[in-house]
Amino acid sequence: MPWRLGSSSIFFTAYFIALLCRARPAMLFVTLLVASLWPIGTDAFNSYILLVFSIIEGKAAYRLPAIQACVIGIVLVVGAIMPDLLGYPGFPLPFLVLYSVILAIGLALFRTVWGRYEESSVRI
Repeated sequence: MPWRLGSSSIFFTAYFIALLCRARPAMLFVTLLVASLWPIGTDAFNSYILLVFSIIEGKAAYRLPAIQACVIGIVLVVGAIMPDLLGYPGFPLPFLVLYSVILAIGLALFRTVWGRYEESSVRI
């Protein structure tokens, strides 16, 4: 129990410190990477973990360069798949793969549309 409380406090600290690191992508990358290493509880199934992981990846896609956002996404996918591979309760592997692919497509589309919007707003 103390390990879970400590890791949760580190997660929330890193998540809210990320707001202060908007101007420095390297620092933001490190804080989001620390936040993405939030462990999944092994005693009970937590269905909200995908929401937390999606919020972290959305923040990475919005604030970081594409390569760094992809690294954060890979770490999050591995973190979501690990409980299933280790035999702990979690989401089924095909669901996680499908969810990850759909989330990656959605965030890539967001980056494309957002980049075009930024380019068009600079021209005006």
